Amino acid sequence: EVFDNILAKNPTGIYLSPINADPFVEPIQRATDQGVVIATLASDSPDSVSPIYIPSDNVNEGTFAARQMANDMGGEGKVMTLTNPGQTNHDVRTDTFVAVIQAEFPGIEVVAQEVSKQDPDASYNAVMTVAQMHPDLGGVFMPEANSGMGAARAAVELDIGLRVLCC
Repeated sequence: EVFDNILAKNPTGIYLSPINADPFVEPIQRATDQGVVIATLASDSPDSVSPIYIPSDNVNEGTFAARQMANDMGGEGKVMTLTNPGQTNHDVRTDTFVAVIQAEFPGIEVVAQEVSKQDPDASYNAVMTVAQMHPDLGGVFMPEANSGMGAARAAVELDIGLRVLCC
């Protein structure tokens, strides 16, 4: 709906970060047929006719986050992730974070991977629940900022030195 509202304003171009790729194939085609240049950024709709994709380096982001958190924790402890399944760039960041922790930091255990769907309240509840099961939880990673708001609120309330890191 938002895409169609913007397209109705007859722009010469649209920057778009499609959370899910497939639903944007037809709207991107329609916009292109109207002469509008579409550029996707951070996440793409690879089956569309969009001629421009400006990627973020999601592997680098997940790797950097894992190393930063692990180093801050002294290479030991417990971490969790908050996820938004189905958004490719978020999946890559989170999967990379977990893989780097497991491969490079044997003293750190990933104790939970909770679905937050970018909802601060769901994030807060997930962190509080996992912290009850693991009172020594040292860190929480999420691939985006909205979940970070809920995780940060939980960290403040828990007052256990919980690290909150998001992309």
